[in-house]
Amino acid sequence: MSLAIITGASSGIGKEFAYQLKEKLGIEEFWFIARSTDKMRKIAEDLGVKVTVITADLTKKEGIEEYRSKLLSERPQVDFLINCAGFGV
Repeated sequence: MSLAIITGASSGIGKEFAYQLKEKLGIEEFWFIARSTDKMRKIAEDLGVKVTVITADLTKKEGIEEYRSKLLSERPQVDFLINCAGFGV
């Protein structure tokens, strides 16, 4: 099973990567990491594949630790890592 992890998955480039990876490469499972749970769940519903939603703010130490803990506990075989988390001022 192919797995893609996308940070910043709730909007913008991260969201578009999710749709494109599903359409073009047939990715079967995603991990979405972003601050907006509702937006990530909507995208997951649209994609119709297994999605693990991790609500975390990666600009904060606590958010990074939550993501890190999930990686350590699950030890996933990651095929694609898309880092799109960011913020503007």
